[in-house]
Amino acid sequence: MASNYGSFGEGEGEGEGEGEGYGEGAGIGFGLSFRGVPAGLGYLPWAPDFTPDSSGKPDLPSWNTALVNPALYYPDSQLDPPLRAVAAAAEFAGLANTWKNFDVVTNAWSCTWTDADAGGATVTLLLLLNKWNTDSNFVKQEIERLLQLMSDDRSRYMSEILAQINGAPQFFLKEMGISVGRKPWTQALMTYALRAGEFVAIHYKRRYARVRPSTLCPALLVPFGPPAHPALPSAHSLQGHLKALLLLQIPGIDQRFGSNRRLGDRRFDPVRWTELRQEQDIYTFKPDTLLWVANRIAKNRERAGLHYRSDTVAGRQLAISTGKFLMDQVQADWIALLGKTDVQIEALDPLVDREDWVGVRAALGTALTMPEFFKLLFNANREWSVIV
Repeated sequence: MASNYGSFGEGEGEGEGEGEGYGEGAGIGFGLSFRGVPAGLGYLPWAPDFTPDSSGKPDLPSWNTALVNPALYYPDSQLDPPLRAVAAAAEFAGLANTWKNFDVVTNAWSCTWTDADAGGATVTLLLLLNKWNTDSNFVKQEIERLLQLMSDDRSRYMSEILAQINGAPQFFLKEMGISVGRKPWTQALMTYALRAGEFVAIHYKRRYARVRPSTLCPALLVPFGPPAHPALPSAHSLQGHLKALLLLQIPGIDQRFGSNRRLGDRRFDPVRWTELRQEQDIYTFKPDTLLWVANRIAKNRERAGLHYRSDTVAGRQLAISTGKFLMDQVQADWIALLGKTDVQIEALDPLVDREDWVGVRAALGTALTMPEFFKLLFNANREWSVIV
């Protein structure tokens, strides 16, 4: 006869197993995107029931039809900050015949520094660019340096490296104390530097077509990537330095986060661009706060094994060439603006907002050849007062 009771027991066991698998698939997905929607204005779950009340009126708030005015316009001051840079970026793209030849016509590579890795020898960027695709010993030395950075630095800096893949602008905002929604025109100027820098970087990457360090040395064990585009120049270096250089053209920013050698006294100082090219070793000199951030972001790309040192320096020099080119275009306009009183600048506000460039030219007495870029500078400048 079978028992109706269960039984309990104890046991121990060990086991090992191995397995491999591979999967691949594709599909179509649908989702919600709130890109361009201001913080706090996201999706609200209104109930889809607007049944009329007893008087036959729908359950909706009233609106004043007398306020309907077809002459109303949408001001740029209400645009999402990144979108404010789009027109200026298109303006920059239209000048490609100039910035596509920085390495030929603007001495973009006329940079020298004292290199500790070369026994204190004076190094020129032009010399580096003449060596990277012809001198195997030079390339080996650059890779040896990256291997040393991998050994000494990579693990300590990894969280920072990962955060800067797509979040490098946040490091600038943090240093400047700018939170979400604050100083939107300053953020638009930063977006402009990213877009313009991207144009320049991709053009020169295609021109020089330098392979990534890990292509030659898999032992670099890059933690991700490498990105699917050439190495020289480093886009992180170019965009970061261009961002810093353009921000430092704003007197109030330069006064707080710069050396106050360029515009803190409301003067345009073109000599500083030449000085920037001749700074000592990019890793050892003590730059302005924002340039320090740019340098650190750029070097982190080397710590990750994604860029040679000469990529970093090339990006910085192209940023200087790009920044100087841009400020040369608006130099007369900028000097005229910074020479005006706060009251006079405020009077220009509606003209710039409506893009009445005829009126702005008359007020400044200049040609204003890059009005969209000037508009970014003008409005960013309005967000930063000079401390007297």
